[in-house]
Amino acid sequence: MGVAAVPPAVTYLGAGATVISYMATGKGTSDHVNSAIAEKDCALHRALLQDEICFQNGSSEALAEAETIAYLEE
Repeated sequence: MGVAAVPPAVTYLGAGATVISYMATGKGTSDHVNSAIAEKDCALHRALLQDEICFQNGSSEALAEAETIAYLEE
């Protein structure tokens, strides 16, 4: 059984969408999918910071992170 190849254009579009999403929200596209599935605020990069990956929506930890990201973008 063979594996179907993904055209380069699709790969580039996916990478571009992730970069734009991360710049706009501080989370990649996979983080948004994980958040929707878990019904929480999830971001995989938090594991690198030895923090919880997912928080309850509207929690103080998630809000503090959003404020930090907004400050760094200024």
